[in-house]
Amino acid sequence: MNNKKTFALSVALCSALLANAQDLEWSAKKDPLIEIGGLKVLSPDKNSLTGNSVTVNSSDELTRVYGGYRGENDEEKDMSDNSVNITNAKITNNVFGSENFNGNVEESSIVIRSNDDAITPEKVIISGVQVTGGSSNKGSVNLNSIIIDHKDTDILSVFGGSTVEGKAEGNSVTLKRGTIKGDIYGGYTTKGNTKSNLVDITGGKVEGNIYGALTTNGDASENHITINNTEFKAGAGKSIVGAKSDKGANVITNTVTIEKSTINHNVYGAIGLAAKVEGNSVTITDSTLNGFVVGAEGKNANKNIVQIHSGTFKGSITGASSISGEARENRVLIENGDFKDYVTAANSKKAEANILNIDNGKFANLVMGADSSNGEANKNVVNIKNGTFNGNIYGGQGKSANENKININGGTFNGEIVGGFGSLIAKDNSIFIQGNPNLTNSTLYGGKAENHVAGKTELSGNSLQINSTGLVAKNIVNFDSVNFFLPQDTRVGATALKLTDKAGTDLSATKVGVGMASGGVALKVNDKITLINTAGTFKMPKDLTNHKDSVTVPVGLTGFYEFKLSADNNNLYAVALGKPTTPPVVTPTPGVTPPVPTTPGTTAPTTPVVNPTVPVTTPVTTPTVPTTTKPSALQYDKTKVQKTKSFLEANLASLSLVNQSSDLIADNSTSIASQSSSDISTFGFLSIENSKTKTGSYVDARGVSFATGVSKRIDAITYGAFFEAGVGEYDSYNDFGDSGVVKGKGDSKYYGAGVLLNFELAQDYSLDASIHAGKTQIDYKSSDFGTAADFDLKRTYISSHLGVNKAFKIDETNQINVFAKALYSRLSAKDATIASEEFKFDASTSLRSKIGLGYTYSANDDLALYSSAAYEHEFDGKAKGYHVSSGTQIDSPSLKGDSGVFGVGAKYSVDKVLFDANLQGYVGKKEGVSGGLKVEYKF
Repeated sequence: MNNKKTFALSVALCSALLANAQDLEWSAKKDPLIEIGGLKVLSPDKNSLTGNSVTVNSSDELTRVYGGYRGENDEEKDMSDNSVNITNAKITNNVFGSENFNGNVEESSIVIRSNDDAITPEKVIISGVQVTGGSSNKGSVNLNSIIIDHKDTDILSVFGGSTVEGKAEGNSVTLKRGTIKGDIYGGYTTKGNTKSNLVDITGGKVEGNIYGALTTNGDASENHITINNTEFKAGAGKSIVGAKSDKGANVITNTVTIEKSTINHNVYGAIGLAAKVEGNSVTITDSTLNGFVVGAEGKNANKNIVQIHSGTFKGSITGASSISGEARENRVLIENGDFKDYVTAANSKKAEANILNIDNGKFANLVMGADSSNGEANKNVVNIKNGTFNGNIYGGQGKSANENKININGGTFNGEIVGGFGSLIAKDNSIFIQGNPNLTNSTLYGGKAENHVAGKTELSGNSLQINSTGLVAKNIVNFDSVNFFLPQDTRVGATALKLTDKAGTDLSATKVGVGMASGGVALKVNDKITLINTAGTFKMPKDLTNHKDSVTVPVGLTGFYEFKLSADNNNLYAVALGKPTTPPVVTPTPGVTPPVPTTPGTTAPTTPVVNPTVPVTTPVTTPTVPTTTKPSALQYDKTKVQKTKSFLEANLASLSLVNQSSDLIADNSTSIASQSSSDISTFGFLSIENSKTKTGSYVDARGVSFATGVSKRIDAITYGAFFEAGVGEYDSYNDFGDSGVVKGKGDSKYYGAGVLLNFELAQDYSLDASIHAGKTQIDYKSSDFGTAADFDLKRTYISSHLGVNKAFKIDETNQINVFAKALYSRLSAKDATIASEEFKFDASTSLRSKIGLGYTYSANDDLALYSSAAYEHEFDGKAKGYHVSSGTQIDSPSLKGDSGVFGVGAKYSVDKVLFDANLQGYVGKKEGVSGGLKVEYKF
């Protein structure tokens, strides 16, 4: 501020306070000060709107301090960039960075900072109502700030920005040291909106409430509170609130973040008494909180989050709370911590689709997906990976608690685990268990009623799914279905669930399903696994049908195990079934004559014994004993086997890319001959193709082929050698009707080498031929088999062609060419193991004929334009495969069919170099377009 003036306040200088910007320093008592509203205050003149700086460094008493001031009767003008700096003061009223009754206030600030090297002790006492960075009655307050970093302060309340009618945006309060006995507000407004205000605390003490923003009638969004490395011993019964609106319509995306701190306050991400409260969050790390924590509270509270990484919590934890409305899709995410009170993702009259995730921790009280004591708690989820739980676990609790889920992967449980806890209705809830949780002291309930009333209480449709073995629990109660998804390491004779309640277990009305994961132990027919073992009386299921539809378990891509159920007094078993087998044929012992049957009531005729002259010794042969090895219980779904036809589409994509390389050589062999000389000539071809081939379904392929080589001409014969390579990608699509659609995709490539020949004959006839061979590689991926299907195949290819051509010269500039070609490509056979299943891919052969007509117009010696049309027929192009594991032939897709090929191009010669560019289109069996570039050089 180049034109600032410095004043030591005195009577003589008061008349000079009319400059645009003023620097005022209060270092000793000077009378009289400026009078505002009957008070003697330290302030620039009201006409100084911007850039004022006021410094206070004296223990003498002041009434008020302003960085800038305009009153109620002053003309509406905006104020900005005013500041107050305090290091030593005793102020009995308020401090303002700027106060502007009718206009806006922006970027004004207050800094209260001690000089730690001062010889005389410094202290700041502000015992008035407030310290405010920017204040207005009718205007907006934006981007104002307060920084408090003083080792000895005594301040009542702090406002980053405060207004009655305007908006409050981007204001901030930073507390590093000092004591605030009252409240802190990042932004405050009565009628306007608040946005992007901040309270940042890294030290000091706060005895009152802390608000990122507070508004009575407006919206509150994107306001933030951060507290780090701070201890608040006072504050019990007070609150830390990211933002609050009493009557506004929206309270959204406000946050509170607390790290390495001890807090006695209650914590809210946001409060909206009449608003939509959405997207607010509380994040806590390595802290101790003695109050409760709520992600958001409002009329309707949706999609709010409480995230806890670690700490100790004496109060309850709630993702969102709504007394009269609904709470939906709120989340509580806990990595670790010690929790003394209950934890729930939502508390509302209608709580739905809320999620509680727990990775670890110690929990002394209730853990709930949602709590709705007098309402509905539906479709809520509790996910537990680990931890110690001494209270009960509820998926949902309410008057009705339906369709809630509990997923347990580990942990130690000493209370009840209840899918849905309802005072009247608890139905369609589910508990899912995998891993190795300790359930020894727990009873699992699908649904439970607080006050069971016959005929009024409904506990139906609840289910339990177990994906482990070796589990021990007290009991399981009120499950309509119990499903076992046996892990792949399940051993014959294993027990999935042991129940220790000697009072007994009643599964008489329960339907049981069992399946087994793929891989691991291969079960044999009649292998037995104990699903449930009970210590007390066991009422077995009346229906011992395996309700396997509840646990559809593919083994690999197409396999499955099928089980039947059996039971005894204390056990429920799963017995592996298999395909019926033909009993082995027992070969009778050689030399033993089977006895002749006799007819009852008759005497068999006696045959006289004749002693042979020479004794005959009959050799002793060990009889053939049938094997006792049980056949495998693994079966295969033939419908799913046929869906592996999609794998064969990958073979066709690879064959198509090899055909592209064959076309590249065949289409250019005549040109090579015409350009070759008795010396060595070089050539290079490039082709880019994008095509769709109808194979029964279809394959979309995109590829780039390249060939380069040398040629030499001797009289009427041209011969050459070349190297070729190509890369591509493809997408395949197969529609199997009611069985679904399988989409595959992958990459392909090839490389190889070959030779070519061209013979010029009489009457403008010529013959051309080539043969080339190399390696191909293709991969495949699909997620449409219920498990990942992927493979990588490397195969050998060979290609060749033979062509005959006839040129008809119309005149010096026009020529017609007629051609016929036969093209052959072959991929070798290959065996593969895909998702533990064996496949055999047969060799694939393509045999094509191409008959066409070309026209060339030679504009001059250097430039020629040409076009062509051809008919192509594929005689074979079939990809055959065999599912070895099930002994099933797979349906074969094919390239067989007719296509039309149309092309245009241009050739241009410069000295010994020929450039050739072309474009081709395909219709019929094959649809698409390709473009090519050719360069030849004669030495």
